[in-house]
Amino acid sequence: MRFASLHRAALLAAALFAAGCGEKPAGKAPAPRDALSIKPNAELAARLKIAAPAFVEVSESLRVPARVEADETRLARVGSPVTGRITDMQAREGDVVQRGQVLATINSTELSAAQLGYLKA
Repeated sequence: MRFASLHRAALLAAALFAAGCGEKPAGKAPAPRDALSIKPNAELAARLKIAAPAFVEVSESLRVPARVEADETRLARVGSPVTGRITDMQAREGDVVQRGQVLATINSTELSAAQLGYLKA
C-alpha cells in the first residue's frame, strides 16, 4: 500500500514536470547578453578613449611609477654578533633552510683578536 502511494506521487511529479517543459508563451524574448560588453556610466564614459583598431609602434619598455618590496611575511633577518667577511656560503637564495643550520662562514679579525687576548690572559 505504501509503495502504491509513492508510485502515484512519482507519476504525478513526472506529469507536472513534463507539463512545465512545454513551449514558452509567444512574446518578446529577452536579447542575449554579451558577457564581454559593458555599458559604462557617464563618469567612466567621459574618461574612456574609443578609437578604431590600428597598427602603432610599441616601445620596448614602459615606465610606470611603482615600488618593489619583499613579502614581509616570508622575510627573515640573519645577522652576526661579530663583524667580518663571509668566506663560505652554505645556502643560496631560494633554498629551504632549518633553524640552526649553518648558512655562511665568517672570517672576523675582531673575533680572532679577542680570542688571542683571552688565550694570552
